[in-house]
Amino acid sequence: EEKMHAVFPRPRVYFLYGPQGFKRIWDMIFESHEKSFSIITEGMSFLDFVKEKYILDDIIKKKKELGIKSRQIIMDSAYARDIVAKDVRENRESRIISPRHKLPFTEVITDKFVAFISPRFDNTLFVVENANFAITRQSVFDTIWESLSV
Repeated sequence: EEKMHAVFPRPRVYFLYGPQGFKRIWDMIFESHEKSFSIITEGMSFLDFVKEKYILDDIIKKKKELGIKSRQIIMDSAYARDIVAKDVRENRESRIISPRHKLPFTEVITDKFVAFISPRFDNTLFVVENANFAITRQSVFDTIWESLSV
């Protein structure tokens, strides 16, 4: 087992809290040098951690500077439709899912890790750093994505 972990990276789980934890997740995404990620979200939960100005001026701006694209499954709402209207400007493609499917946790999927972001009142953010887990979650995302109309 020790030899195996010397060759393959050990899976890790990080628990983070509050606005600083939220910002750390985005730093990890940008530091990964990946050119795409997938996200499943209700839409509003980011505002529990940071102001919309931070999302636009830090997350979206940095994402565009780095040439990162994303695909997003977002729960239908007036706020979600406002977000989707900006897809082209924000290097994103979205598909809307019915609000009967509750999505209180946001999930961000990269090639090497998956981040889970709860609503602020839960204050639970965690990252599972494991490529096989990320592949599995991406497959689930792709299955849902393909079932939603454009």
